[in-house]
Amino acid sequence: MRSLRPLRSTWICLAATFALKIVVLLQLKDHVLTQPDAGLDTTAYVALADRVIAGDAGLGPGLYFLSPLYIYFLAAVLAVSHSFTAVRLLQIVLGTGAVALICIASDEWFGRRAAWLAAGLSALTGLFTFYESLLLQTALDPFLTAAAMACLTLALTRGHTRSAIRFSRTTNGLYSA
Repeated sequence: MRSLRPLRSTWICLAATFALKIVVLLQLKDHVLTQPDAGLDTTAYVALADRVIAGDAGLGPGLYFLSPLYIYFLAAVLAVSHSFTAVRLLQIVLGTGAVALICIASDEWFGRRAAWLAAGLSALTGLFTFYESLLLQTALDPFLTAAAMACLTLALTRGHTRSAIRFSRTTNGLYSA
């Protein structure tokens, strides 16, 4: 039973992180920056995602002036849920996943104490949570960066080189898209 204790405490930490992010989301729900028509990038992402949902998957003719990954991410979530709240909720889930991935990478390199410290600091980084409440590509950045870092860490420390490095390259590619 003793071996389950660290796992249980990790899940409790992640649940607390998720709850904290939900509280911030609820406090910011009526803020002008969290609205789909907030202007500039947010409005452009929503308009382009609507075009993708309407069938213009190539968004042509023209050039991308925003990150294409987030356009398609937003379109996929809106096509399924028809709700900006669901988009923000998924972004918060990904942000909580980023905390878990940071914990995994830190544990591999520096041990359990450093992993808890890194997880705590990343969970309490308000900028991550703030961006997760917005309809912007930066909401995906912590998760994609942490996923690439965790994959590369596991590849280097555990010898799962081929698959982990391949996944790390994929997440880095998505991050730059």
